[in-house]
Amino acid sequence: MILEELKARQSDYHPLEAAFGYQWAFYLLEDAISPAEAREILEKALALDPHNGAYALKIAASHFRDKNYSSGEAILRRFMTKEFDASGEVPTEIMKLL
Repeated sequence: MILEELKARQSDYHPLEAAFGYQWAFYLLEDAISPAEAREILEKALALDPHNGAYALKIAASHFRDKNYSSGEAILRRFMTKEFDASGEVPTEIMKLL
């Protein structure tokens, strides 16, 4: 129901509200969907809330579940590099989440 609402009316919501909707849908469906379906939902959330490392971490984990380690590592590396370049601080926020 959440995904159908967002499909029809995503632009009616603030981007962070829509991202939270995708996150909530993922949470409700996580055990019933494939890693690829999980990535599809989480990538929409990340596109709306690009600074939220939790989405990137969950996307990487879905790649690891599919034994696609290089893709998962690439997502983590890209996000960590982006955070480090922006702040110059270690640990980065995604490192703290890990």
